[in-house]
Amino acid sequence: MNNKFATILAIAIAFAITNTSALKIRGSTITNTRDDEEQQLNLPRRHLLEDEYELVLYKKIISWPDREELSWSCEFPRAYAQENFGGRDIMGIVGLNKEDIDSRNAVSGESIMKISGAYVEQFLDSATYVSASDNDGEDIKLVVTNPAAVIIESITENDIRHHRYHKNRRLSKKRNTGVIKTLVVRPTSPNGSVVEESAAQLRSDVFEDDVCLKSQMEACSFNQLEIQPANVGDGGVVDIYIDINPTTDNDNSRQGNRGPLAESAVATTDILYGGNDGLAAEFDLVIFCLPPGSGEWDAFAYFNRYDSYYNKNRCSASGVLMHEVG
Repeated sequence: MNNKFATILAIAIAFAITNTSALKIRGSTITNTRDDEEQQLNLPRRHLLEDEYELVLYKKIISWPDREELSWSCEFPRAYAQENFGGRDIMGIVGLNKEDIDSRNAVSGESIMKISGAYVEQFLDSATYVSASDNDGEDIKLVVTNPAAVIIESITENDIRHHRYHKNRRLSKKRNTGVIKTLVVRPTSPNGSVVEESAAQLRSDVFEDDVCLKSQMEACSFNQLEIQPANVGDGGVVDIYIDINPTTDNDNSRQGNRGPLAESAVATTDILYGGNDGLAAEFDLVIFCLPPGSGEWDAFAYFNRYDSYYNKNRCSASGVLMHEVG
């Protein structure tokens, strides 16, 4: 009798431990922690957002050799993104199309979107989305489940989420409206992939050459705007190391993992140079010269946001820089 009871008790304890260990608290939600199993099944992780959650809208432009694409993205607060998405604070939107957002008079960096019943979907295995038929270079997205309930409103410049908030604070201290403090980032991936141009060459291409971003911006603004190198690195150019390699889909080399590549660069740079309040509070422009190998895209950026991203040698092309920054 005692042996039988002990056996039953042991089975019950094992069952309880197995079921308890399958769950854990992450933030305010309970999620399954079987990440290895999810990766094997190619399942994305879902993070449910609170109802009436507010996100800043930014319009994104992707430049290709033969065309341009426009879409809307949403920005999460820095602390929330660090806690839940590995620092990825901006992502594309599924379930609410560009035309619908345009029709509501949204302004990039000046409008918020209130959502209910939405969630963030993030792939754990990069190979899954890179090889997906609908791959668009991103592995994380906001999914809107009830477009009719979405509310889009304007925010004022004294709102910390407004794109001019940090710039206005800097200008009030320096009283110099024409200076654009600029950081250039040169990431190296684990496999050694990095742009061919050295930090010194990028410094010349962005700040010093007769035809560069600095000279072109000054000419176009009649010397009202000055691209000023940040006081770090090699004259405003810094080298960093990221934790992801550039990859492409073998069947569609135009697409790849530009999104994860960019976000890894942002998260690392934010840790190193973002200070207490983040990169947007420290710099007016941050130019990311990403390693080659993530597809055939040229560059992408967000209207009124501080960051822009360049593929292959595009950081050395003043015309491409002007297009994305301007």
